Amino acid sequence: MIVEITMEQQRKPGSLYMQIHSFLLDGIKAGRWKEDEALPSENELTSQFGVSRITIKKAMDLLVEEGVVYRIQGKGSFVSADGRPVLYDPVRGHETKPIVALLMPRVSNQYTGRLLMGIETVVQASGARLMFGATDDDPAKESQLLADAVESGVSGIIIYPSQGESYNEEILRLTLSGFPIVVIDRYLRGVETNCVLSDHEGGAYEAVSHLLELGHRSIAFASTEIAGITSLEDRKNGYSRAMGGVPSARSHELTLSDTEEAEEKVRSFLADR
Repeated sequence: MIVEITMEQQRKPGSLYMQIHSFLLDGIKAGRWKEDEALPSENELTSQFGVSRITIKKAMDLLVEEGVVYRIQGKGSFVSADGRPVLYDPVRGHETKPIVALLMPRVSNQYTGRLLMGIETVVQASGARLMFGATDDDPAKESQLLADAVESGVSGIIIYPSQGESYNEEILRLTLSGFPIVVIDRYLRGVETNCVLSDHEGGAYEAVSHLLELGHRSIAFASTEIAGITSLEDRKNGYSRAMGGVPSARSHELTLSDTEEAEEKVRSFLADR
């Protein structure tokens, strides 16, 4: 499709990318490009307008931020329905072999390694492919990987949230939008969540109860900062419930802020007792 910026639009104040943004937005509003119709590619717009690709990208990025346009990796930019961003389209998501994204902080021990292998086995058995991403326990990186996965057209996401957070806003947004997402080890309080997790409270209660039955009365609860993390909150509740049932029991709490220092901190804590 050949597009032109009129003399009136060229005289509009502002930077080049804002002029191109206005041109595209006016064209969408006028019906030049319909709902779910592809806009001209960045290369086409660069050639047509005689500007740099960076200028075109800035204009398109702004349209995406405004929810007027959505992107599909490898296919281009499309007009959103009623000016709303398209988060999930079951038909578009299954045009090829389905892809399931798995996001985890890292794969650094037997536990996380077995999780990865188990998930991969089930995903492959269902006829889908697995796309893995490591968040490095960084909420900002986690949010970016979530957005990248959706833009890539994955059929669903499995996520083990970053340490130090219950969940980030991107997980909540995808959950509320109906996007297929499964959370490992956590759940969203007050929100119906697809999640897979252990009975953290029951497990902690039984572990502490067993120690009490063996005659121990001074028992510590050691964990990273709880900070609203449902799994840790539930473990703490199980610990407190068991300790509260024995008047002579003495409880201690130990907060571990860094996994590399955890062992030394525990050793020091025990040496002082």
